[in-house]
Formats: sequence, C-alpha cells, structure tokens
Amino acid sequence: MNRLYRGEARAQRGPRTKNAWTFRACSVIIPALLLLTGCGSGRTDRVITSGRVSYDGDSVSTGVIRFVPAGDTQGPVMSALIAEGNYKIDASGGLPVGEYRVEITATRPSKQGSRLGVPSFDAAAGRQYIPEKYNSQSGLTVEIDPGPAVVKDYALEK
Repeated sequence: MNRLYRGEARAQRGPRTKNAWTFRACSVIIPALLLLTGCGSGRTDRVITSGRVSYDGDSVSTGVIRFVPAGDTQGPVMSALIAEGNYKIDASGGLPVGEYRVEITATRPSKQGSRLGVPSFDAAAGRQYIPEKYNSQSGLTVEIDPGPAVVKDYALEK
C-alpha cells in the first residue's frame, strides 16, 4: 500500500514539476529575448510645434491645422485646433521629426441652423473661407528638425 501511495504522489507531482520547469524556462527566455530585441530603440524624436495663423491679415478665429507626413517621414497625421489665431501640437510630445505638408481649414459661422438668432459654429454648417491651395490642394510644407520647440507662423493671402 505504501508503494502505491508513493506512486500516486509521484504521478501527482509530475505535472506540477513540469509546470514549474516551464515557468522557470519562460522566466529566463522572455527577458533574454527582450534584451536582444531592445526596448524603445525605435523611439522617434518629437518636437512641440506652435504658431499663429492669419488669413488676409486677420487672425483665423477658429479652424484646424493638419500636418501630413511627406517624403520619407513616417508617422501619423497630426492636427490641432486653431483658436484666436493660435495653434499648438503637443500631444504625444509633439510632431515626429521630418517633413510635412500643412493643411489649414477654417469656417465662418453660418446663419443657417441658427437658434434664437445665435449663429451656428458647426463646421458642417459653416462656410469654408480658406482657399483650397492651403488645404486640400496645399503646397505649404514645413521641416521639423530635432531640438527645442518650433514656432511656425502661417500668414495666408487671398
């Protein structure tokens, strides 16, 4: 009886020993793989970018500025709201270093859809007044170099 009891104990211990060995192997192999591949080595330098936007000499009161990667620049399209002529890209640490095509859109309040005589500021209801050459057909570009924050102003003409 005693042997049967010991045999059962070994049978029960077998799978637990196998699990323990697997855990130990993984606890050595996984950190080793992380060290070999490197952590964070693909980090991209980012730069906080801000500035002013004006159209025909007047500050753009409300709008959107978009930075679309151009050339060999990798990364997402980033945008910021323009408020009282100012914008700032500081989300995720700013724009990744590289070249960008700049698109600027702005709408004026529309009287359509107004309630109680208050104009609507809904972009869909408003009228786009910045010419296509500054947004969908934009020829504006900017190069973001590594370093401190970049201030880039855009004075748009009719």
